[in-house]
Amino acid sequence: MPAGDVIKALMLVIHNGAMVEGSKQTLTFQQQLNRLRALGMGDAEIRQLLLNDFVDANPVYFGAYRSAIKEQIAGGIHQAYETAAVDAYRESGVTGDFRWTTVGDNKSCADCAERAGEIRPLDEWELIGLPKSGFSRCGERCRCEITPVAFDAPDRIVTKKEVPKKSILDDDPEDPKSLIRAGQEFGTDKKRNIEIAIRAWQAKGVNARVVSSKDPKHVRAGLKRKGGAFYWTNPDTGAEEIVVNPYSATWKDPAGMARKHGPNGTGFYSSDDPGRILVHEYGHYAYRDASPSVEHLFINDHILRDLVREEVGQYAATNVREFIAEVFTGLNNGRQYSPRILDTYKRFKAIRTRA
Repeated sequence: MPAGDVIKALMLVIHNGAMVEGSKQTLTFQQQLNRLRALGMGDAEIRQLLLNDFVDANPVYFGAYRSAIKEQIAGGIHQAYETAAVDAYRESGVTGDFRWTTVGDNKSCADCAERAGEIRPLDEWELIGLPKSGFSRCGERCRCEITPVAFDAPDRIVTKKEVPKKSILDDDPEDPKSLIRAGQEFGTDKKRNIEIAIRAWQAKGVNARVVSSKDPKHVRAGLKRKGGAFYWTNPDTGAEEIVVNPYSATWKDPAGMARKHGPNGTGFYSSDDPGRILVHEYGHYAYRDASPSVEHLFINDHILRDLVREEVGQYAATNVREFIAEVFTGLNNGRQYSPRILDTYKRFKAIRTRA
């Protein structure tokens, strides 16, 4: 296929994809507009909110659309590349069998992994689906190639050196595994449990302490209604702190409390690991509060919050702040979530990442 035809095909794929995503986004925007109007926002306020979101580095309303367009462009380029490669083989007289080659990082989808090393004539590959043609679960994001058997290419090609992750999470600045290990030390001695918690947080560089008589009256008065600890920015000193509530029943048996209210218990928390409270409060410390517009969006998206309750836990549906901390805790304890939950977590967390 001539270069000009490849470019035309590429532009057609991108154009059609953009039109489809545009139609989807129009429906989504209409739902959001109706919801915002129902909450009493005027058209001028909504217009300004959307304009600000459009130019934001981490948009909330336009985030999904922006990601979809990027994926469409990347997919179109991948398809054009594969088409040009196949045409180049034919024009160069390269015939015979072709081998399916995957990227050697153990991240290939199940469909592609199953084909690794499989050999077929080129016509058969075109019939059942070339790489990046959309036949596989990875769709246009496919990184596989077919190469002539005569080239003696391996079944799997490592394109980059595997680097051990510093953390359980790809983008977590500090590895919370030490907090999980500290949780294994919890017993039924309330005083000792509090000492273990404070020591574990302080080892992570967090200001952690037991509530003091010098704290504001409303903080001390509200302790009996609070959980085992809370994160805040001290209004007097400006310090970011985790403050332990020694009156909470949590510290009598943190491990038992986590089991009782974890995924296999009441479903209130996202994890039943003994160190759940340590990781949860550290999640608050690691990521700042969401902007009012993000909080507004989360609280009023009832479909999303129902999904959060079902997948993550009841506590996570309280607000964005608890959603981030609970998903953070769940992920660091091996929980797996749907793409919708993970996408929301990444977008909201990006807005809140600490400097």
